[in-house]
Amino acid sequence: MQAPETHCVSGACIALTCLALGSAGDACGATTDAPCDTSSYCALATGKDTGKCAAKKAQGELCASDIECVSSCAAANGELRCTGEPIGIGICGGSDASSGSGGSSD
Repeated sequence: MQAPETHCVSGACIALTCLALGSAGDACGATTDAPCDTSSYCALATGKDTGKCAAKKAQGELCASDIECVSSCAAANGELRCTGEPIGIGICGGSDASSGSGGSSD
């Protein structure tokens, strides 16, 4: 007899069951819900402890907290807006440190 699988790849063990992480549109916040994946956040309904996973907001979009943004939420021109780029996103242009030449090699 084979032993039951005890490793949960998603890390979302709810009531002894491994669940997939939630994505945009999935329920979140309740003790029976899996947490949202890294591309989304749990947008709670006003005055509620539950909500739905929503896609993280891009640079320049209005926000209330860092969790809503792909990077961070900061004051800009009197409003809170998502700032910066997500981790792992490079900015093209300027010098290319790996080749020693400035620009693309296309």
